Amino acid sequence: PDLKAVGGAGTAAAVEAKAVPHYPLICRGDADAFIALFSNNVATLLVMISALKVVSTDDIIYNRVVPGFGLSMCYGNLYYAWMARRAARYLGRPDICAQPYGINTPGAFAFMFSIIYPAYYSRDGTHEERAEFAWKVGVACNLCAGLIAMAFAVVGPKVRELTPPVALMTSLASVGFAYLLLNQLLDVFAQPIAGFVPLSIVFAAYFGKVKFGKVPSAAIAMVLGTALGWATSLSDADVVTEAVKQVGPKLPIFPIMDVAHAFGSLAPYISIVVPVAITVAVGTIQCVESAAQAGDEYPLRESMASDGLGTVVGALFGSVFGMTVYTGHPAFKAMGGRHGYSICNAAAFLLICLSGAASVVLAVVINQSVQPIIVYVGLVIGSDVLEMANPRHYCAILLGIVPSICEWGFSTLGDNVAQTYASTFHLFKGTRISYTLDEADDTCAPGFHLVEDACEMTLNHDGNTAAFGYGNISGVDYQGLVSLGSGGLLVSIILCTLLIYVVDRKFMHCATWCLFAGVLSLFGIIHSEEIGFFIGADDQGWRFTVGYGMMAAIFLLLRVLQSVHGLTWVKEPIQDDALDVSIFDQNKVLLRDRAYTYSPSPQPKTGPNALEERRRLAAAGQLPYVQSPYRAGALGAAAAGYSQQQLGRHGSHPQLSHVGGAAADGRMKGQIYAGYGTLMSGESKMASNV
Repeated sequence: PDLKAVGGAGTAAAVEAKAVPHYPLICRGDADAFIALFSNNVATLLVMISALKVVSTDDIIYNRVVPGFGLSMCYGNLYYAWMARRAARYLGRPDICAQPYGINTPGAFAFMFSIIYPAYYSRDGTHEERAEFAWKVGVACNLCAGLIAMAFAVVGPKVRELTPPVALMTSLASVGFAYLLLNQLLDVFAQPIAGFVPLSIVFAAYFGKVKFGKVPSAAIAMVLGTALGWATSLSDADVVTEAVKQVGPKLPIFPIMDVAHAFGSLAPYISIVVPVAITVAVGTIQCVESAAQAGDEYPLRESMASDGLGTVVGALFGSVFGMTVYTGHPAFKAMGGRHGYSICNAAAFLLICLSGAASVVLAVVINQSVQPIIVYVGLVIGSDVLEMANPRHYCAILLGIVPSICEWGFSTLGDNVAQTYASTFHLFKGTRISYTLDEADDTCAPGFHLVEDACEMTLNHDGNTAAFGYGNISGVDYQGLVSLGSGGLLVSIILCTLLIYVVDRKFMHCATWCLFAGVLSLFGIIHSEEIGFFIGADDQGWRFTVGYGMMAAIFLLLRVLQSVHGLTWVKEPIQDDALDVSIFDQNKVLLRDRAYTYSPSPQPKTGPNALEERRRLAAAGQLPYVQSPYRAGALGAAAAGYSQQQLGRHGSHPQLSHVGGAAADGRMKGQIYAGYGTLMSGESKMASNV
């Protein structure tokens, strides 16, 4: 495309000329991207259905949940494909990649094991009656989560503006590391014969840039992995035969009136619903930021609202799975995906979910054949964070990855192991356990009492880790694992942001974030598995509030010492402001801290000689990058000294499109901008320093 048209996108001349390059419905890169997205969703759906079968029936799964899920997949993928096509037309760019869309994996795990399972085991009656109740509770909770996520669209842009993108991307990378990389690699290494061949093909194709003719690499990996899986008996004909019985038209149902009766039973699960909804909202912010870093900028409020609406659509038609923008947009764009892969994904899931073919697909495709593709996506997310971050903030990135690993540890390992034991041996409240005394030992274990010649105990709790008591688990501080992992995404953002500002010695920012974390802790939004007001003697919430308060006091003291003239104990803050444009108001040019933008370039000086230093760096071409070429026109206008009133609707000026074009050069993903400016106090004009 004409770089001038790209740089000046949004000007009246550009729109009137309609110099829009060809944006095909489907291109070659969409094949790989489709297989990656499809296999990612299939793998997640496979795991979720396998877990759901324990507490549900085939009728509920394949006649209610799966068709509702198919409708939400169709809505979300088509909507995001339309957003990409709209952006391509408006910006005059043929390389716009649609945001990937699918199941909210962490939220699905939380709903499954913290809502649906407990709801099932809380009821008496037959398996079918308990499954019916659990499904209704799950749908009601899913509907509430979708509505809450939509409501967060109002405040989402402000969150994005106040939070460093490095911190947002780090929390996204932490989910990618835990759920997309680590969790999937476990299955691959559990079955190396079926898993290693597709893993090597995926690595060679996407990291080594090896071509396999005209056949999509993901397809080769999936076919060979499935063949090896069948050869090693990871599936069998009986499973497929049973799955074929579910094939047939599956008309969506509208069960909202039946589910309405379950709203009165939601109180015990609100503590799960609210954090999951917040997590979805924060995750959408991260994904939009990730897309912007790759050069594709989407409206944040629209993305957040459509995410919540997708969940609502699914819930209204019986799905218990929350939906969200998927992580890994840069990976799908690197595969060559545009918007065709999203359209294909919508059509594929609508077909298999409404025809009953979902059961057959899940029975035929071997998990290990698609998981290497998910591993690749997880690795790319982490790579993107390192690429956009300043090297001095790498320590903050490493710290931000830890909470999601902890969340994965106790929710996937700890809770699943405990739930397996509880289900296998029926270790639930009211179960009587007894054992015969050994001749060598005539005393009962703690909690048991002697009845004739046996020791007995009646359980007063379910046999899960929380009910058993974290303090009773030896070998690891399980309470710390749960505290650090609860609200993992929010904790990741907070810890990463704190360390970014500590590194940059912006201690007032640190104190503010500590106070914010203290408030969240008091109400159980972070560091707790439940929402409430935790001020009791045995509660953890107020303890975290006190701890964060003391951290804030320390940072405030450091800020005071920093301001004392002549005192060299605490150095000045690192002030390396880069010219940027507001994400939310394209007419607003501002200076943002480089903790917010990517730049490994030398640090410009601050103080009286800052202007000369910036001019020197500009002449040497060593100035920072902006996040998106879309903003190039406004940047060029600001650098040339134009006021905001002189800029066009989207921050461009008709005579400055060549500046934007130069800024949109293909170097470093089109993000290089060699220009700095200083705000003139009391004026809306930028002094030219280029």
